[in-house]
Formats: sequence, structure tokens, C-alpha cells
Amino acid sequence: MLFSTTAQKILTWWSLLALVAFGLSWMFLLEMVPPPPATLNSAQIAAIYLARAAHILDGAAITSWTGGFLIPLSCVLTAQMVRLQKAWSIWSMMQLVGGVMTSLWLSLPTIFWGAAAFQPDRAIDATMLANQLGALTMVTTDQYYMYWLVPIAVICLTVPYQDDSPFPRWLGYLTIFETLALSPGPFAFLFKSGLFAWNGLLVLFVPLFSFFIWMAFVFWQLLRALGRQNDAGTLV
Repeated sequence: MLFSTTAQKILTWWSLLALVAFGLSWMFLLEMVPPPPATLNSAQIAAIYLARAAHILDGAAITSWTGGFLIPLSCVLTAQMVRLQKAWSIWSMMQLVGGVMTSLWLSLPTIFWGAAAFQPDRAIDATMLANQLGALTMVTTDQYYMYWLVPIAVICLTVPYQDDSPFPRWLGYLTIFETLALSPGPFAFLFKSGLFAWNGLLVLFVPLFSFFIWMAFVFWQLLRALGRQNDAGTLV
């Protein structure tokens, strides 16, 4: 099976532009960076959604369109893994499945927040529940990220590097760091305030901003590698 570098570039740019739209909508329309504190009561949460319903619904619409940005990215990463290893491997398959599954957990929280704003004059406990589902789904589903990230680290650290490869060894170490940075997420079930709350430093801010930095390096490496492969006229 052949995968053209042109098609891979298209998917990479599609993923990158969708990620940018997703991130900006999440931060400036949904305004869920950070989400409302877990210590607020139902009336306070309902008041937030009532006041910001229009912006939240706009953000939910845009993030619903763009939340699957990991699917094209995972396809390109898989194609590059197959190219380097000359065949499908258990790691390339795990990376593809992990990336697709992870995309679900990026989309679902924004759907929950959109549902909370869809009818903000409903019973306040229902709005509270939708808000909690959104925040907890966003930060506690790290196991799927790990299934996606670990194979990338393995390829970076075990497959000999080539000039037109997007998997340098340093990216493997950065990927391990990102995997560890995401790991405290489930502590949000145990804490409503502090470092491990859903709006805390170790559960939200460190994983979030390190993720965007890691993604920037991944896109850079992919576009650089695809450019070199295109110059050489190679197909996977």
C-alpha cells in the first residue's frame, strides 16, 4: 500500500489547523481554561452557564467540528511508522487505535459543556452534573493518551534515525515526559482544590501547556520529514 507525501501533508495541515481552532475556541469561547472550580455549588455553576450560554454554545459548536484533529495526525504518524519499519507493527497499530480513541475524550468534554449551556434555565443540579462530566472527562482519561504516546516514544528510541524520519531520539524523551505529565489526571476524582483538582497546576496546566508544546514539535518534525521525503520522490 502506498501513501503519498502530498496526502500526508494535507492530513498534517488539516490536523494542525483543527487543533488551533479547537484550542482557541476552548480557551476564548468555552472559557474552560480553567473550568469553574470544583468547590462552587450548583447555584454558582448554573449562574455561570446562564450568563455565558451564547459563547459556550458557539465554542461547543466549533470544538465539535474540530475535536477529532488527532485522527488525521495519527494516520500520518502510522504511515511514517510503517515506512520506517517496512511493515505494520504492534506499535504502529497501537498508536493508531490510541490516537483515534484519544480524540473521543477531547470531543466529549466540550459536548458536555455545550449541553450544560443548551438549556441553562433547567434544574441547577443537572447543569452542575453536566459541568462535572465535562471537566472530569477532560482531565481523567489519560490512559488513552498513554496508549497513543507510548508507541511514539518506542519508535523514537528503538528505530535507527534517518534524515527524513519524523522520529528523532530526543522526541522520544520528550514524549515520555509528556506521558508522565498527563498521568496525574485521575487525582481530580480525589481533590476539589489544590494542585490535583481539575483546575490545578499538576492536573490541568502542566499537562495542557506541555501537550501543546509537544504537539508543536510533532508537527514540525512531520512537515520537515515529509518535505524531505517529497524532495526524494518517496512513497511509503
